[in-house]
Amino acid sequence: MANLTKQKFSAFLRIRSHFHIVTFSHFLIFSFSLLLISSSSLYSQEVYYHTSNNNIYEFLDEFASLGVIDINTTIKPYSRIFIANKLNEIQKSDYAFNKRQQGELNFYLKDFNKELMLNKDFDKRFDILYYKDSLFTFSVNAILGIEYFVNDSSSFYHRWGGAEAFSYAGKWGFYASLRDNHESEFLSREDFLTQRMGANYKYNDGGGDFS
Repeated sequence: MANLTKQKFSAFLRIRSHFHIVTFSHFLIFSFSLLLISSSSLYSQEVYYHTSNNNIYEFLDEFASLGVIDINTTIKPYSRIFIANKLNEIQKSDYAFNKRQQGELNFYLKDFNKELMLNKDFDKRFDILYYKDSLFTFSVNAILGIEYFVNDSSSFYHRWGGAEAFSYAGKWGFYASLRDNHESEFLSREDFLTQRMGANYKYNDGGGDFS
């Protein structure tokens, strides 16, 4: 695996219909159940953004290294409001963005401006469900992604699908993510030296599924 040339295509697609892995209604039930069960461990108005969403973390790290923002990059995860404030700092800076940086900044603000704006009157991403008032915020979105690997003799892939949600209710906040994964060949095992997360596989035709 060391000589692999990795071609990574990762997308978080917003879809309008149910999907067969996790239905929308089931995920709503799961999300509200998690809120009730876990309320004792929730933090006031803090919803942390999982580090598996590494693109936004890499983006903030880039501007921290450029001196545009000041963050401690060794302490993660960041909360959504923290990320939103840092993106706002970047936007208001006098740094001369290149085309890629400006495009990524605009993309992230479509999501994280939900933390800063009091209403929906901004250029917002599509959400399967999004509601916000002075006391309550709730957002649900689908997730779909794929990684593709290829070398001289073979190719294989990792795909995943599911949904994630976050909410603020009064002084409480919560985040939930439910994803099903399939790998056409095993990319993580106890005898592999790799930085990929491990998984409890369900074996399937040389590959495996996990959640």
